[in-house]
Amino acid sequence: MADPAHSAGGEDEHTRFTSSSAIEWTTKPVTGFLQVCNEPILCSEEDEDVQLERRGDLLAPLKVNKWSRKLWAAVLAEFLGMTIFEIYGGNAPNSVAAYGNGITLGILVYITANVSGGHLNPAVTFATCLTGHTSWAKGALYVIAQVLGGIFGSLLGAVLIPWVHVGGGNSMPGCFTHEGGVTITMGQLFLWELIMTFVLVSTVYAVAVTKPGHGNIGPLAVGFSLFASAFIGGQFTGAALNPARVLGPAIVFHCYWNSAFVYVFGELFGGLLAAIIVLPLYGFGQFGSLLDTRIAGSLGIKIPEKHQHRWALHSDLTLL
Repeated sequence: MADPAHSAGGEDEHTRFTSSSAIEWTTKPVTGFLQVCNEPILCSEEDEDVQLERRGDLLAPLKVNKWSRKLWAAVLAEFLGMTIFEIYGGNAPNSVAAYGNGITLGILVYITANVSGGHLNPAVTFATCLTGHTSWAKGALYVIAQVLGGIFGSLLGAVLIPWVHVGGGNSMPGCFTHEGGVTITMGQLFLWELIMTFVLVSTVYAVAVTKPGHGNIGPLAVGFSLFASAFIGGQFTGAALNPARVLGPAIVFHCYWNSAFVYVFGELFGGLLAAIIVLPLYGFGQFGSLLDTRIAGSLGIKIPEKHQHRWALHSDLTLL
């Protein structure tokens, strides 16, 4: 899930600047990052990415601006969360898999939300990067951590369960297939995963990313959305809804490689579809300023005012 929204913080006023390159911008008051925590590892007056962007670094959304403890804590949270999700979800009995996966995801989002935003899914991270709620650099680190978490969770499964071993093939736990229950075609597999992931990512936006949100019940709603999809679609695809959950077992156990990337692309397209629908409703997040507001405006998409300064060009400047 995405980074929690910034809450109202200090009211330090900043000055209006005009750059020598004829690009004009106005900065906004500094706001708190996470007021619910007290440790330096989780708190700062403002996210480092936003700080440098306010200073005029147009490429700030594409960078990891500071290798801070907070960033490493977030990446570690995504890795550990995905590891536990793979162990619990991948080894849940088929008869209660929907319950086990939905409850586990909800709990893990509660655990990681205040540290990393509780993404725990490359499709969620990909979508929030597209809508500017996560920087692309941080998103790339999250995805790497999530996939590694899926791999490590599968390896731990081989340690914890006597009959599970590395390279065990299609019979190993956590492996997803469209041929395990009601057999469907690859095209149907793609569409099922797209639709179910769209529902999951849309729920994330509705309860956690956009305002007003739904407070402390947000992670519960995300878990319920996975439960609902697994309850209905599990018989057809196993209801992965998560590229890291597919790739982890496939890499460790060498299972179902013929369909693994159909799952992955279906899930990423589901995230993309959710992002496309969210933009006209809620607008871009804090990292959306690299996108031209003139194009976005013609599509009816709102760019936050604090980011429109990047494109407030004087009449004598043409942006190619």
